Amino acid sequence: IKLSKRTYTFTNTRKKPTFTITYEGEELLDGLCYETSYANNKYPGTATATATGLRNISGEKDKTFSINMPKVKGFAVDKNYATSLRYRFTTNTDVTGYKVYQYNYKTKKYKVVKTIKNTKTTKDGVKKTFKVKKLKTATKYRYRVKTYLTYNKKTYRSDPCAGKTTYTKPATEKTIRMRRSKKKKTISES
Repeated sequence: IKLSKRTYTFTNTRKKPTFTITYEGEELLDGLCYETSYANNKYPGTATATATGLRNISGEKDKTFSINMPKVKGFAVDKNYATSLRYRFTTNTDVTGYKVYQYNYKTKKYKVVKTIKNTKTTKDGVKKTFKVKKLKTATKYRYRVKTYLTYNKKTYRSDPCAGKTTYTKPATEKTIRMRRSKKKKTISES
């Protein structure tokens, strides 16, 4: 007894892998020799497919398969500023939103610093941008994003996308005009 697929990505639809069942070298037919039913086959987690024998075939067999959260796609640095960074990614309307994680180079751990929710106006596959503000100038930062889904008082999160490392720009330079005093032999701001 085999399932056609053991791993799916959540798309807000029910997943229904098919069985391939053989007996003494002969393949049994779904609907004639057995019937298939499913449990927990829409939301992320472990789902079950059950084959139950019909007519002269008795018994039933369960097979499990997994439904995983979709990862963020198209994550990239969009623009660097002196005290902020702008990133972009591709939207997915099947999820509740996105969690932005910042890497701490001292603790070597990621921490959630921003939550972005999908709205009624969100469209699938659109390039969305967000800013991380109040950063230090000329400093290295690393971010990554996870999708999340809230359903039935549970929150599901995807694996993170590949992190992106970049630097904020230096502080704005100020041009100062100087003049030299011949009498005092000093230089002062003009």
